[in-house]
Amino acid sequence: MGGKAIRYAAAAAALAMLVLLFPAIKNRVLYACTARKMDAVRAALTKFESDCGRFPTTDEGLDSLSKDPGTAPGWDGPYLCPADGTLDCWGHPLTYQADDSGSFILNSCGNTSKIPHEPIVMMGGHGAQNATRHGSSPEERWTH
Repeated sequence: MGGKAIRYAAAAAALAMLVLLFPAIKNRVLYACTARKMDAVRAALTKFESDCGRFPTTDEGLDSLSKDPGTAPGWDGPYLCPADGTLDCWGHPLTYQADDSGSFILNSCGNTSKIPHEPIVMMGGHGAQNATRHGSSPEERWTH
């Protein structure tokens, strides 16, 4: 095998490794991006709560962070730029659920093309310690 053939073989092997690794790398970047975006949404929820004395209801949802829902006296937003949106970095909508105790759950389904996929769940509010769960496996990691 000549020098040129060896270089081509090495380049082909390197290219094959990149093709195989790219989805995993891309997924990690999108996962980190989504976690940062959810931190920004959680901060906006905290500002809403500071002004209105409560978190948005589930019905008001995350839209109430960028436009006045008309049902929240003291609203002084927008708390979140509509351009930032409430989509995760995979393009899926973040889900928000509030309860009567003053707690909320913010969820990203993560990469739903990955089986099993790893959701990101953030909890916050009065009845819950602010925490983020990464993944859906038995070894889930919670960060505070």
